[in-house]
Amino acid sequence: MKAGSYSIKWRYTPTKQITQCQILDDNGIIGEGQALLAHTDRFCKNTGRKISLARAMFDADIPKTERIVFWELYRNMKIGGRW
Repeated sequence: MKAGSYSIKWRYTPTKQITQCQILDDNGIIGEGQALLAHTDRFCKNTGRKISLARAMFDADIPKTERIVFWELYRNMKIGGRW
């Protein structure tokens, strides 16, 4: 997905039970976040994406005004949509 000058990508690794999020700009990766699935948890794509996106935005030091835009775009993403 494009959010202004940023791109957001998710990847789920079933063998490691990790959802990873990367925030990229024109220069490459600026932030990464992970959500780990505990052995007592059930996999939920939405929850994994939210947690990893929040951690990636924190890692990238995204300003609050831009974080608001990211969350709005995420909430308005169509079911089965791909960023």
